[in-house]
Amino acid sequence: MDEILMTIARNTFWAALFVCFLAHAQLPSPTPLPKEGSCPSDYVTQGNFCAPGAGAPLAIPKHGSCPSGYAGQGNYCVANPNAKAAFLKRSAICPFGYIGQGNYCIYNNYAVAPTEFTSHLSKHSAGRSEELFHF
Repeated sequence: MDEILMTIARNTFWAALFVCFLAHAQLPSPTPLPKEGSCPSDYVTQGNFCAPGAGAPLAIPKHGSCPSGYAGQGNYCVANPNAKAAFLKRSAICPFGYIGQGNYCIYNNYAVAPTEFTSHLSKHSAGRSEELFHF
């Protein structure tokens, strides 16, 4: 019984981890932005904010050049359909899974897991890869 519970727990963990990696690939839903000049296309002024209208693409504040996959519109960078998730850098280093591009961190779907994670994975899953992502 304990072995079955451990297998369920392990599979649930790997499934959740896999879903988290997939979730990072998608752009977040657009949210209101502080108004700085004119609002980007498909956004409307609501007080001191630019609120996204129906079907509006993601927009982020512009600080320098827009990251790849985004087009400048006034003081904003607006995502094109192929854009990856991006946000303004808060420090010199972007978090794992993101790469730096100018003043932004951009999702990197080719990120390699840290050595500690891959070494742990290989020790505990050798010969059982079909078990890891079996849903």
